[in-house]
Amino acid sequence: MKKSHTFKIPESTRPIHEIIRDHVTVLPGYIGLELDTDTPVEEALRILDWTTTQSDNSCGYMIGDAVNFGYAKWGKKYGRALHQTGRVSDILQYCASMSALIPPDTRKLIGPLNLDGVISDADDDSGVSDWWK
Repeated sequence: MKKSHTFKIPESTRPIHEIIRDHVTVLPGYIGLELDTDTPVEEALRILDWTTTQSDNSCGYMIGDAVNFGYAKWGKKYGRALHQTGRVSDILQYCASMSALIPPDTRKLIGPLNLDGVISDADDDSGVSDWWK
């Protein structure tokens, strides 16, 4: 019997803000993110989508960290899930490579963005520390 190359991905029905709140820790200075180990694949893929929409407010490290989490947890199945869902791209692979090469403790810290999208002083917490939630 031939083994299937598809990865069964359940439908994700929860609002993205709940998924972010429950499974994501954004690292200080927006230098990346960590996902909880109990994050299911369908929500990990939604988090990846969310990171790509945050490009004005973050860096490629967040995208790369999300991709690397998926590969670390599900291996080749995650790669198949990216292909199946049309999410695979050279940009995602580049971000994943940079995140893997540069550990969070050596990444350049940037300050939080103010409401106008301008980077403010990294020590200024002017109420935007939880912009992603």
